[in-house]
Amino acid sequence: MKLKKIKRTIAFAAIIFFYNQYKSHGAEYFTKATILAGTGPSFVSGFYEDYFKTGWKSHFGILYNPDFSKYFFIQPSFAYSSYEMDASSQSILREWDFSIAGLLGYYILPFSIVTAGLSFHESYDILTTYNTNRKETAFKPAVSAQVSALVYLGRGIGLFTQCDLKRREISEKKFDTISITFGATYNYYDYMEDIETRSNSEKKIELFGKAQEELKAKNFENAKKLFLELQGIDSDYPGLDYQLKRITEIEEYYNLAKKHLSSKSYSKSIRNLEYCAPYIKECETQLLSLRQSLRIYISQWEKQGIALYEKQQYQGCIELMEQILAVDPGNKIANIYLPRAIKRKKAIESLSGFTNDN
Repeated sequence: MKLKKIKRTIAFAAIIFFYNQYKSHGAEYFTKATILAGTGPSFVSGFYEDYFKTGWKSHFGILYNPDFSKYFFIQPSFAYSSYEMDASSQSILREWDFSIAGLLGYYILPFSIVTAGLSFHESYDILTTYNTNRKETAFKPAVSAQVSALVYLGRGIGLFTQCDLKRREISEKKFDTISITFGATYNYYDYMEDIETRSNSEKKIELFGKAQEELKAKNFENAKKLFLELQGIDSDYPGLDYQLKRITEIEEYYNLAKKHLSSKSYSKSIRNLEYCAPYIKECETQLLSLRQSLRIYISQWEKQGIALYEKQQYQGCIELMEQILAVDPGNKIANIYLPRAIKRKKAIESLSGFTNDN
């Protein structure tokens, strides 16, 4: 029988739910209060199964998640159901149902949740029979097992399906129903969170873009400040880690340049300033100033370098030519003699190694 299979499915789903409860993902959506509204078929079971056709149920409820636990939910609901009798479509059972449920939730994904638990009902039933022209009314308590699945779509809106196995008595006979409801959800808090998230996303993009522009414009401190501000908002923002490493490296090179400059190691200072100059205006200014002040020594260094080359003192020649190029990158003599000295030095070292091997 289909109804028995549905009951077994609900029981199996409940077991799986409780088994996975402690492995739950962190809650992202459906916090605070979520409005649910839906409709769907209601299947009759028990004594009245052969007397009533499958009915229809309309449901409205609020799924409330208290602050003390992201896994516990309370759901007050109102539902209206109607069932026609097989013997006559004019004989009908109408039911107004008020209920409150205690549920546990399991977050399958941050945007999807399954809930399961028990619901306690107070139903007002009206049975109108066409043949006898009678109308019977009664208030009946009931208990149901409930399983729901909710999926968040965005802008506060989501979808849900709810399966409800309800047991009660009518005229001292069992009247069991299995209702499957489909509908939509709305959560104002999720809506506001989406707006804030979208706003933060736009702000992060803006901060990252401005920081890059400031770095290109050589406004290093402004760029650093913007990158650090972005880190405070989202430390995992794509590309931020790389930019922060660059900022650290630039600062390290600038500090080394200052250190070498104070010790009058001008060539080393120039090399460090060359790395910083594209990003820091002060570095660019210092680099130009230092090169300008050292240009008066270039002619002397050229003569010394050539003399060392002719004496086959290639290492000394290499150091002087590199020093000249640090001050004047386009120097013709240094660009000629530096590769020659390097080549000759390597040739001597290779020959020396060959001789030692023999």
